[in-house]
This record gives sequence, C-alpha cells and structure tokens, in this order.
Amino acid sequence: MLKRRKIRESPFTIYLKNPFSILTIILRLATAIWILFDPFYGTLIYMLGDTFDSTLLFYGAKFTFHQYHQLDKLLDWTGYLAMMFVAMRYEIYPLLFLVFIYRLFGQLVFLFVKSDKVFLFFANFIEFTFFYQVVLNKLGVQFSFKNNYEIIILGCIWIFQLFREYTLHFWWPKFWKKNGNPRFVRSIGFDIKRKDFWDS
Repeated sequence: MLKRRKIRESPFTIYLKNPFSILTIILRLATAIWILFDPFYGTLIYMLGDTFDSTLLFYGAKFTFHQYHQLDKLLDWTGYLAMMFVAMRYEIYPLLFLVFIYRLFGQLVFLFVKSDKVFLFFANFIEFTFFYQVVLNKLGVQFSFKNNYEIIILGCIWIFQLFREYTLHFWWPKFWKKNGNPRFVRSIGFDIKRKDFWDS
C-alpha cells in the first residue's frame, strides 16, 4: 500500500491561521504606521515590538526557530518602508537608501539559504541609523556628512549593531540550543517543547 505523501503547508497559511501570529502581524503593522506620525516614539515602540514579538511567536504560536525568522524578517519591512518614507526629507536619506538595498539583498539571500547567520554579513543598519537621525532632530540638530563627530558616532552605532547581530544570530542560538531557557524562565511557563524547534 502506497503511503500518502504529506503536503507541506505554506508559511503564509501557518501565519494566517494562528491567532498569536495574527496578533503579532497587527501589532507590528500598527507600530510601523506609528512611525509615520511620530518618528521618535513610533520607532521606539516599533523596535520594542520587534524585540518582544518572539515571545508571542515562540510560546504562543509555538513556531519553530526558522518559522519565527521568516515572519519576523517579513514584518521588518513594514518598519523599513515607513522609515524610508519619513527619511526622504533628511540629508541622511542617501545613506539610508544604500543600507536599505544592502539589507534587502541580505534578506533575499536568507530566503534561499534559510539560515539567519547571513545577517551578520547583511546587518540591519537601517533602524539605528534612522533612529540616530530622529534623536538628533529631537535635540534640534540636523545630521550633516560634513560633521566629523556625527560620522564618528554613527560609526560607533554601526559597530554596536554588528556586535548585536553576532549576539542574535550566532552566540545566542548556540547558547540557547545547548542550555535551553534559564530555570526561572521555565518556571513561569516559557519553555520550548517542540522537538523540531531547530529544524529548517
């Protein structure tokens, strides 16, 4: 007797039938739209949402590590596009456009190789570069490529982001896979139970 071949669900079907992933999509879209109306607080809330959406997707939606990154990286573009729209009025826009294209290429590579480690080589410079400009605006300062101090600060921000990408995509997954969640996190119900959690 022939075994029936198991049909693999489309990622979009998985995302749209799970209430926790739908909630995540709505929240991420809302925070991206907020950027258009209030770049400073909108970006802050957007980045917080980007940080903590993993809680909803890992423990609520029960997504695998790869499923989470697929949806998370897709939703990132809602914020990127909002930031690019707002940044069109700033002198820093050409630089933002370049890192935007750079990140886009990296995300296309991610779709093919299915490994989040590619993001160390295609780091997310967009968010912190944009937020740097927004903070300067809040302080009444307009970014200028002629200001060496502002360029040095931006360079330091980029170095920090490279370290952050290494932590997020190299060190932390390796540590997490080996040790699991800390005991106090497991004690409040946040534990990974899927045996295929680390599978692609």
